[in-house]
Amino acid sequence: MFISNIGYIFQSTTPFTAISFVLLLAAIIFVAVKCPAKLHSIGTLTMVFGLLCFSLTLFQVYDELMFYYPDCNYRVFAWDKMMSGEIITREDFYSVENIWKYICSPVSKCCAILLWSTFDYTISRILYIIRTPRI
Repeated sequence: MFISNIGYIFQSTTPFTAISFVLLLAAIIFVAVKCPAKLHSIGTLTMVFGLLCFSLTLFQVYDELMFYYPDCNYRVFAWDKMMSGEIITREDFYSVENIWKYICSPVSKCCAILLWSTFDYTISRILYIIRTPRI
């Protein structure tokens, strides 16, 4: 189940997200080779860029939510199903009266951006630890 969810997030990666984070990863590796002292700066740049892209896709999630379900109430988050003790399944997301079928794609794009930015940031931190000169 976890692997299929991660696969869905990888499939939700947009071309812009993939290209930009691959370019950031290439820049991180280039800086690690040429000037390891600037790894902290490029790691911070990666984190800020990831949070900026994440906030922009959250606006898309909000727009989808308000477009398809303007009178948003507690049923959006399946609160009644959780409080009754039932298990929420993937089929519940695609039921006719549920909003999740409309916002599942933008939410997965948000998760993909967080995944890629965390990956790039982690690589920059690891390279920073490796390449920083020690006494």
